[in-house]
Amino acid sequence: MEWRTLNVADGALHDAARRLERWSIALRPEQLGVIEGLRAAVAVGAMVAASQLLDLPGLNWAAFAAFWTCLVDPGGPMPGRRRAFGLFGLTGTLLTGVMSWGAGLDPAAAPLLLLTMVLLCGLMRLHRAVTNQVSTLSSVVAVVAVFFPCGAPQAAELAGAFLLGSLFATILCTAWRIHPYRPARNALGAVYRELSDLAGALIERFSAPDGGHGGTSLLQAGHRSMTRESIERARALLDGTVAARNDATVRTDLLAALEAADRIFAGLIAFEQDVERGADSALFSARRQRLRLVRDALDEIGRQVMRQTPDWSGLHPVLDALDRLPRDRDQLAERITAVWRAALSDLVGHAPTMGGQRARRKPAADGEADRGTAPAVRHALRLSITVALVYGTTALLRLPYGYWATVAVVVVMQPQAAATLPRMLERIVGSIVGGLAAALLIYLVSSPTALMLAVFPIAAATVALRSVNYSLFVAFVTALFVLVADMMSPGAGLAIAKARALDNVLGSLFGMAGSLLLWPEPVVLSLRGLIDRAVAANLEYSRAVSTGGEDADPSVDPFRRGAGTASTAAEIALQRLVLMGRRKGSAAGAAAELLGQLRRLAGMATVVWLTGDPVMKGRLTGQETLVGDLTERWKASLTPPS
Repeated sequence: MEWRTLNVADGALHDAARRLERWSIALRPEQLGVIEGLRAAVAVGAMVAASQLLDLPGLNWAAFAAFWTCLVDPGGPMPGRRRAFGLFGLTGTLLTGVMSWGAGLDPAAAPLLLLTMVLLCGLMRLHRAVTNQVSTLSSVVAVVAVFFPCGAPQAAELAGAFLLGSLFATILCTAWRIHPYRPARNALGAVYRELSDLAGALIERFSAPDGGHGGTSLLQAGHRSMTRESIERARALLDGTVAARNDATVRTDLLAALEAADRIFAGLIAFEQDVERGADSALFSARRQRLRLVRDALDEIGRQVMRQTPDWSGLHPVLDALDRLPRDRDQLAERITAVWRAALSDLVGHAPTMGGQRARRKPAADGEADRGTAPAVRHALRLSITVALVYGTTALLRLPYGYWATVAVVVVMQPQAAATLPRMLERIVGSIVGGLAAALLIYLVSSPTALMLAVFPIAAATVALRSVNYSLFVAFVTALFVLVADMMSPGAGLAIAKARALDNVLGSLFGMAGSLLLWPEPVVLSLRGLIDRAVAANLEYSRAVSTGGEDADPSVDPFRRGAGTASTAAEIALQRLVLMGRRKGSAAGAAAELLGQLRRLAGMATVVWLTGDPVMKGRLTGQETLVGDLTERWKASLTPPS
């Protein structure tokens, strides 16, 4: 099936993904993990089957352990995966024994024990060798195990069951290997799909009767910032995999494809900026021709990056067509075409231009994870306190499956309150949908054997969808846990499904409240810091271009990337602030206007970077002045009147 056909078939899905991302809800169909799902199905299904066939209910805890172990798999190079598996297996086994035994020894001390262990699990994030997933799932083990109080012998059996399930899943996941570059390939495929969509949107604008100025601009639609985010996501995945591997051919192929994507993206931005400032519509026919050719190249690269051995020969017809284009009076189109031709030639020749050049200075990427001590400690403290409060609430209300509420707190609460809100909404929706689906399945299928068999595809779908969309993941994980719980307590399936949904709503609301009330981060100040950083990065890019050498000087590229990622981070923060209802009208409006003009400044700088246009270079100074004025207006809007 052709890539273009695939684009048409799933175009609506990717449009939905872009709309959801504006509300901080991720939908990434390219991250569907079919093999991961099959591994999880075998791991969980084997433990459930053994529990039923051997009449050993304790092995259902081994099924939970196997499922969590599959989730903790970070993917990529084997050393990091083994470290994650080993750390989680050891931590989970100890937590299972300690929490169940401690809760059985003194029920009144359970909240304090829970608070202490969740705090310690949260502080694990301070160690760079510990992934956030290991920390979070260790907390999940603690909050579930405390709801199974028992004596020392039974606690030891429960810990042994956890160790068995974790070891089985670890062996299965390490033996049933997945190509380590697959996540990076999927992310690159998504980048090229986004770029193809951008090229198609520009073709439509250059075909518009009003000369391309009507309709919603790509700048306003946010497509440009989402594409930059996709490129940086692919870069992070690729860098993480490359750092631990030695396969030079694969590395060169994918790095070259990534650098080609970045340079083609720059050309699309330059065309877009020219439309925004009012380009000569008489030039549009030739531009459409060039855009159609580069879109063909984007589609071909998108096909090839998904293959283990890419074949770049399909790019030769596009290169030949670009070479045959007649000279045009449209100097911008000529320069952009030259950049695209060089990017495609470098890809075919495996010589990534920008990646192999020495940059002047690489600005710090705004997307890098902030694992500072203060944010991690603050998050661990408020998480542990909120979990203890929810535990007490479920005990007071005598909720039979209260651990689902505490689990909801652990997975919903994020270091930033603005990120907690969309996670809360997704958790609630997914829990209700999954609970209803599980209740319907239990009602229609009364045979225990049939329910046991249903665990396999549901477990597979759960893990396969974990990186695609959180609501979908929660819906399937809810159905999975309800079915397993029904096997542990036959006949209680409908009540379990209802309890699961209600407990998740309760825990999610507590998680949101904890984020807002317990040491909340100063949202406006945080946004101000991001906007200040975006202003500095974009001005730095503009000045680097103004003082640069030849056209498309590769040493300027890190500044272009830094400006794009900084603007994207600030835009996301503003969107979340609005979503939380914590905006102040004038401040939000001033911030939005400033960020829009920063995008315009970056677009103008990109035109200068690609073409060396002296007229546009002269306009950069005026745009920098406008940005400075808007920055002062934004800061003034944050100061309450005296």
